[in-house]
Amino acid sequence: MQLNKEQVNRTLEVSIKEGNYYSFMTGFYQGYITAFVEFLKATPLQISYIATLPGFIASIIQLYTVRINNLIGSRKNSLFILGTLQSVCILMATVIAGFYPTFQTFLIVNVFISIFDQLTVTIWTSLMGDVVPENIRGRFFGKKARINGIYSTISIILAGLILQKISGYNESLGFAVIFFIGSISRLFSGLLYLKHYDPKISKEKINSSNIFSFIYTNKHTLFIKYIFYSSIYTYINSWGIAVYTILFLRYFNFSYLQYSIIIFILPLTSYISNSVWGYWSDYAGNRKVMLSGYWILTLLPFNWFFCLQFFEGHVAFMLVVINNIIAGIAWAGIHLGSFNYILDTVDQKDKMVQLTYLKAINGFFIFVGALTGAFFAEIDSILPNITSMSLINTPYIIPILLCGIGRIFMLMFFNKFIKETKSKIRDISVFKLIASIPIQGFLVDTDFVLKKKK
Repeated sequence: MQLNKEQVNRTLEVSIKEGNYYSFMTGFYQGYITAFVEFLKATPLQISYIATLPGFIASIIQLYTVRINNLIGSRKNSLFILGTLQSVCILMATVIAGFYPTFQTFLIVNVFISIFDQLTVTIWTSLMGDVVPENIRGRFFGKKARINGIYSTISIILAGLILQKISGYNESLGFAVIFFIGSISRLFSGLLYLKHYDPKISKEKINSSNIFSFIYTNKHTLFIKYIFYSSIYTYINSWGIAVYTILFLRYFNFSYLQYSIIIFILPLTSYISNSVWGYWSDYAGNRKVMLSGYWILTLLPFNWFFCLQFFEGHVAFMLVVINNIIAGIAWAGIHLGSFNYILDTVDQKDKMVQLTYLKAINGFFIFVGALTGAFFAEIDSILPNITSMSLINTPYIIPILLCGIGRIFMLMFFNKFIKETKSKIRDISVFKLIASIPIQGFLVDTDFVLKKKK
């Protein structure tokens, strides 16, 4: 059933509102998960587990998304139920943080939180893919990310202020307070799902083929080539997961307020740049937007190296903030371009099933990549003399440096795997596109940019 213009606009408006509450949840809860386990004095390996094992298990469970959605009967009802369950689990994490702060129980609860989250994201993507007109996808999702980014930024800073204030006399209670706010925010987001218009579709057929036969059968399609490229890139990029929080709170000894500033910079700069990325996604193509983001991201690990090698205190803090500003711009382009590219290349008749395959594969590579990074971070236990080298003052820099080398390697193969899906796009080089981001994002009014004619 096709929605009329009024119904489409209503659903787009609701999606932004429920995204705002969801962003509050990410700021108050997800943004401080690794900070909490660092408070528990976790090792790099344990941080790898908390950051990736729940997502990996969830990526396997979400292969049953179609069965779950077919059982419930409608996508918006599925979203409501799953969002509510996730809120309850975050409430359980609140109790753990306040009264029983142990790593093992916190990890178990986060597995269920991730399961409900990934099921929700897959169903939500399927729903929005049927609602948002193709010709405005880039601009709409850019606008949505920009608005949601404001709420995410505000929530991260508020959480950092609350944590900084309360942790002076009870650090565990500080985490419990911000986690509770995250739980309530997720509940409100779940309630808003019920206001979506959900186009009636026939129940998706449960694919009898397994994930491996699906990949082999469709190995020449753009969607499978994208899965292959993004999975390897995800594996390499995940090498640094185990060490960033340790570097912030243990190596540099930043305060929780400084930590909140560091992590809120990412959504803030994404907010600033998302509208510009959305403009270029519609007019220059998703492929070029992704490639631009990857080029920017390639340089950042080497900036980290100089920061760790030569600076400390306030100077190191400012350099980390600058690094995250650049990273926020890059990831905004990659995420927006990838999201639209997936919607353009996925089989519309089998969309939800194929999205679950994508998430399962990515979840596996994130998990394995984080474990690989944890091994690199603790390599001094195998090679105790490595930190005596003049350029390696901490083993935590090793996975970050290797990540930078891997990103350069992956850029060499981008053109082989990622092809443009749009037929009418502007001819602009990647470097000119990158140069336009600060000009259009900071000096030109966004509405004017979006209204420019080809």
